[in-house]
Amino acid sequence: MRSPRTLPLALTLTLLFAACGPTVPGGNVRMDGNGAMEVTNSEGTAKMQAGGSVPSDWPKDAPIYAGATVTYSAAVSPTSGKPGNALLLTSNDSVTKVSDFYKKELAAKGWTITAAMQSGEAMIIGATKDSRTLGISIAGAEEGQTAITIGIESSK
Repeated sequence: MRSPRTLPLALTLTLLFAACGPTVPGGNVRMDGNGAMEVTNSEGTAKMQAGGSVPSDWPKDAPIYAGATVTYSAAVSPTSGKPGNALLLTSNDSVTKVSDFYKKELAAKGWTITAAMQSGEAMIIGATKDSRTLGISIAGAEEGQTAITIGIESSK
């Protein structure tokens, strides 16, 4: 049986390794017993945390779905390129309810929705604000849950 966390984990790992390269030559990987991992090399730093809460440095104008459970969080701070954050959540609410929330809240917080595409039980929303780009993937998962993946990239 496929876990609803498989896709979010794969997306987070892709974000991490895209920022820090496929290998960590001359780098450092630190892991603790609480599900946290930090990868540092000459290209920058990537941090990932399994479970827990929304990171304290999460942008205040990037809405978080109320009642959702944090599955993973990640932050990438490259020495060159664009810094970014990712958050993976699960909710017991429907894809439609979660999508409607994000469309409304993003607009209310000053984001410009640049794309919204639905295919079956999945919705992708793209938005911009200032020098940032935000992408949200909302998809049905097993056991009636909805997986929410949010990525924010800054051009600074």
